[in-house]
Amino acid sequence: MPVDAFYRFNQIQPAYRKWVGDKSLYLGLLAQQGCPVIPGVVISAQMLQNFLEQIQWTEPLFTDLPHSSLCLDVENFQQLQAIAQRIRHAIQSASLPESWLTEVEAATQGWQAESLILRPSLALSAKLDPTLSAQTRGLMASQMCWPNRAAIANGIKRVWSELFRAKSLFYWQRMGIQIQQVRLAVLVQPLGGAIASGEVRLFEQSLEIRAVWGLGTALVKGEASPTTYTIQKQAEQPIYDSGQQNFAYGIFNQSGELSHEISHELSDRSDLSIRAEEASPLQIFPLDPAQQTRSPLNLEQIQQLVALTQTAAATLKMPVELEWMLLDLAPQKPTLYITQAIPQFKVSHPARATPSRGQSLYGLAAAPGQITAIAWVIDSTGLLPSDLPAGVVLVTQTLSPDWLLSLRQVAGVIAEQGGMTSHAAIVAREMGIPAVLGIAGATRLIRSGDAVRVNGDRGEVQFVDLGTLERASLPQTTAARLAPRISQTQERQGQRPIALPKLCSPSANLSRSPDRSLCL
Repeated sequence: MPVDAFYRFNQIQPAYRKWVGDKSLYLGLLAQQGCPVIPGVVISAQMLQNFLEQIQWTEPLFTDLPHSSLCLDVENFQQLQAIAQRIRHAIQSASLPESWLTEVEAATQGWQAESLILRPSLALSAKLDPTLSAQTRGLMASQMCWPNRAAIANGIKRVWSELFRAKSLFYWQRMGIQIQQVRLAVLVQPLGGAIASGEVRLFEQSLEIRAVWGLGTALVKGEASPTTYTIQKQAEQPIYDSGQQNFAYGIFNQSGELSHEISHELSDRSDLSIRAEEASPLQIFPLDPAQQTRSPLNLEQIQQLVALTQTAAATLKMPVELEWMLLDLAPQKPTLYITQAIPQFKVSHPARATPSRGQSLYGLAAAPGQITAIAWVIDSTGLLPSDLPAGVVLVTQTLSPDWLLSLRQVAGVIAEQGGMTSHAAIVAREMGIPAVLGIAGATRLIRSGDAVRVNGDRGEVQFVDLGTLERASLPQTTAARLAPRISQTQERQGQRPIALPKLCSPSANLSRSPDRSLCL
């Protein structure tokens, strides 16, 4: 089959998967069935191979890079980092053919976009675990740039360079995947400001929507606790669990103005000191206090997301998780768009409203594996003790990047914040540590000394009897340090779920009243 350099969504067929990647394939199939998908052009994985072949490598190790297994000693971090830096520097220093840039620039000009997002779209060998592609979400970062030739060229090379970051090389080697088995396409799409963004997952008995104000960057980075809407099939009242978000991400256009889609939702710009001429169009803004207490979605939009998710699942013939964006297309009313569709090969439980102590807790199945061990809770200071006991399950609000070395000795991770693409999820998967993220109130519901079972395959945390643990299996110093904590009994309260309020009209905004409810 001849390989094209570029593909539009209406050209993509299942047979093209290895050249366009899973992300582009599923969006293309949905777009062809009339689903609202932001337009895009795909730079095929073949283009990266062609580009690597034209680089004048000075080191023999890299001369056959597109086809080399690039076997490395990933335990030698300094060597790994040095090799990664040399490859990435060579990629970013080389020039792209002008004919390629002309093609991409022509496609983007028709969008009249304020900025562009360049997203990695991976396709792994069909012989590999089909869940691996979804597990690598967030391993390679998307790039945002202005819609001009020089910025586009730099953005493409930055996405390609992500494949050769030290953490990426480390991950593939640990997973037993050779670098030539990884095909990386680049999906280029227009990017503007968003009223709200988030994700929605369809389960056997329920559907869960997670939403944040502005672009989804705050959700991806684990910097905001999203507002969650859970719709049970048999329940009359959906559950509304309010989140916590102080900042939103938006886009500056090149004239220095904040994209109009979210400007009316943010605090006075006189408080901001960010300039549009800075390198990235992406900017962070404080939310007005009144905005922090409002739901990002109204009833009509929730209903649209439910229908859209069901349509996507029926189109792809499998359970899916969608990432979505709510755009203001004035004078039209705000419109929902699908930005990513991720097949769910394993059925997991949705995050529920925070239960009481003793009940199972549910969150995101962020890193596979199961472990039963003693919990160690990081207090509200968020400081990791220098003498963290070995073999414990770390329970924290969020995982800090500077905890990387300490995580080697923990058995599992539970966090209140973080998504599938967050730093916590990526690190846990790389290290083979079971992790469940996005459990609201985990640091209040679990106390140090509790015996817990972390199921990173299903996104579940269970309280277990201490007697089921082999105490002798704990390191002696760990058992001694945990002894007083295990004997403590502290009474803690769970957080009551808040029902969706009853609305007088579909366009009304949701408030946080616990006394009113709504049936979908």
